[in-house]
Amino acid sequence: MDHQSRETGLVVISLIPLDILLAESNSLRSFTMLIAAMFLLVAGGLAIYFSYSLSKPLVQLKEKMLQVKRGNFHERVPVDSQDEIGKLSEQFNQMVEEINRLVNEVYLSSLREREAELAALQSQINPHFIYNTLESINMMAIRSGNYDVSDMVSSLGKLMRYTVARENSHVTLAQELVSLDSYVRIQKIRLGDRLRVYMDVEESLSDQRIPKLLLQPLLENAIAHGIEHQEQGGTIWLKALCQEGVMQISVRDNGKGMSEQSLSRLLASLRTPMQQHEMPGNAHNGTALRNISQRLTLLFGDEYGLKIVSRPDQGTEITMKIPLDFQKGESHHVQSIAGGR
Repeated sequence: MDHQSRETGLVVISLIPLDILLAESNSLRSFTMLIAAMFLLVAGGLAIYFSYSLSKPLVQLKEKMLQVKRGNFHERVPVDSQDEIGKLSEQFNQMVEEINRLVNEVYLSSLREREAELAALQSQINPHFIYNTLESINMMAIRSGNYDVSDMVSSLGKLMRYTVARENSHVTLAQELVSLDSYVRIQKIRLGDRLRVYMDVEESLSDQRIPKLLLQPLLENAIAHGIEHQEQGGTIWLKALCQEGVMQISVRDNGKGMSEQSLSRLLASLRTPMQQHEMPGNAHNGTALRNISQRLTLLFGDEYGLKIVSRPDQGTEITMKIPLDFQKGESHHVQSIAGGR
C-alpha cells in the first residue's frame, strides 16, 4: 500500500509479507482440517463398529445354520439383543430344538419298531426246536470225538438263547459278559491262536445294568476290521471300571487301526441318524457302532456317546460311559425328550 504526504509530496510505500497476512488464515485452515480429519476418523470408526455389530450376529447365525445342515442339532445362537436379529436368533434356536426333538422322537419310534419286528420274528421261531437240534448236533460231535465242533455248537446255543430271550432289554454286566464269552469261544475256534482276548472287570460292577447286546458289536468290530486280516492275529483287551461315579467300559485292540481320514469319517457317521434300510447290528460301514452310540446318547445324553481313538498299525480303542444307576439314567433322559412334546 502507498501513502502520499500533503506537505512534502513524498510517497510512503508499505510492504507487508504475504505470510504474515495469511498466518492466521493458515492456522485456521490447519485447525479446520485437523478437526475434519478427526471427525472422519471417528465417523469411520463408528461406522466400522456398528457394521461389525450388525454383521457379527448374522455371521454367527450363518455358521450355526451350516452346522445344523451337517446334522448337528445341538447348536444354539447366543441372543444378546431384542432387536430383529435377536428375535431371528430366538426363532432359529426354537426351530433347532424342535427339529432335534422330532429327530429323537422319530429315532425312538424306529427303535421301538425294530424291537417289535424282532419280537414278531421271535414269535415265528420255535426256540426249543433250535436248542434241541443244536444239542443233538453237540451229542453227535462228542460221540465222534469232534470236541471243537461240540464246543462251538454249545457256545452258539448259549449265544442264541441269550440273544432271542424275550426279557427286559436291560441286563447286568455279568450276564452280558457270559454271553460275550460264548461269542469269544466261537471266534477262537474259528481263528485259533491268532485271537487273544483278555477281560478286566471290577467285581463291584457285575450287578450294574447295561443295555443288552452292547459289548458284542465292539468285539466283532475289533475282530473284523482290526485283527482278522492280520497274519499274526491280534489281542483284544476289555476293561470295565468305575470312574467318578460312572461305569467306563473300553475295548482296545492292537490291530491295523485307522488313518486320520477314516477315523474322521467314522466319528462323523456316529452322529448321522439311522436310515430306514439300515438294521441295528449290521457291522458294515460302522452301522453297529453308530447304533450303539445313538442308543447311549438317547438313553443318557450327549456326554455318554462313544469315544474312539485309533492310529494306523497301532490299533483302536473304543470307550463308552454308562451311569451306575442305569434305570434312573434311562427314565430321566427319555422323559426329558418326551417333555418337549
